[in-house]
Amino acid sequence: MSEPPIKQDPFFRVYERLVAVVQAKLSPVSDVRWNVWRRAASGARRNIDVLVEGKGDDAALKVAIEVKYREKKIGIKMVGDFYTAITGIGATKGIMVSSVDGHPDPQICDPLVVTPGASTGGREVRPREGWR
Repeated sequence: MSEPPIKQDPFFRVYERLVAVVQAKLSPVSDVRWNVWRRAASGARRNIDVLVEGKGDDAALKVAIEVKYREKKIGIKMVGDFYTAITGIGATKGIMVSSVDGHPDPQICDPLVVTPGASTGGREVRPREGWR
């Protein structure tokens, strides 16, 4: 009797897990989870690719990371949808990581930091410093 074929995860799932593993190495004292579902304040269910929870200097820290393995650039609608998701789940910060031209080389990934800004009265969207 032959073994059933092993189902391979699509590469975007592997890419999401890679980002989670790297984040766990960068934040060893934080709880880093992959493919997490959370209910937003509106009641909608939100899928977070990588969720990092821990304690900052004096406050709880909840960082949602959205991972996109795409050949196209990230559009403003995706950023807006992500902002809605991180605001809804009460994240303190959100980071989008995207492949460039479908190539996941970390040297050419473009992280984008999205901060729900109570102090600025709105949102702050900026490329992470040190990245092109």
